[in-house]
Amino acid sequence: MARTPHNPITTKWSGAVGGFTYRVLRGNQIIAERPSHVNNPKSAGQTRVRMKFKLSAQFSALWNSILNANLAKQGTDSTINRALATSVAYHVAGIDQHAAVVNLAEFEEAFNARTRQTSSGGMVVHFNAAVQEIIAPEGAVVTYQVVAFDEESNPIAFNTQTFISNGDPKNIDLPLVRITPTRYDVIAFATTLDENTEYNGPLGNITGDNPESLSANTYSVLVSALSSVNGTINGIQTGSYLTA
Repeated sequence: MARTPHNPITTKWSGAVGGFTYRVLRGNQIIAERPSHVNNPKSAGQTRVRMKFKLSAQFSALWNSILNANLAKQGTDSTINRALATSVAYHVAGIDQHAAVVNLAEFEEAFNARTRQTSSGGMVVHFNAAVQEIIAPEGAVVTYQVVAFDEESNPIAFNTQTFISNGDPKNIDLPLVRITPTRYDVIAFATTLDENTEYNGPLGNITGDNPESLSANTYSVLVSALSSVNGTINGIQTGSYLTA
């Protein structure tokens, strides 16, 4: 059985959960597939486990930066935070037409429940083919990440923004790409500042539009600013839509 510390966010995990294992190597969290103990490693059950685990690991890698920022007050170790996201994604993943899928809305609910966060803070996300906007209370610090996908569900572009809301609807900036994306996904959250508190972290575009140009240093500054600010980091909100 898995050995789970009292706080799975701020401490590393070891043991086996579902179809994968956690262990600590030289202080780093390592996640690996759980070895099969059946004679037929390609059985239907084993295949499902492998498909779900592979997708969960890819999902947590894709959204690691913004989820790490969302967990800034609970723990700044990105490896532990990714392990948490992988675990949540695995448990909500399903199989549809012989492919593993993670429903963003289900991930949102499960992630916020696991991290004991409320997903509002007065913020509303409208994300569909007609409207892409965020409405948040005046003074709230909003962070969001949009990912564009091609027709094979491969991520082709990212855009991450942080802004201080003035109370009016703000358009979500979609990443610019050379080809027309088939789908856009978004994860966003609001940080509610305490009275007479100022936010001194980075604002505007955090990563650029090219997924290969992600600035780990800039994200480190963002996580540091959110972890030290006096206020509440609210749970994530998500959205997804097809372009055609």
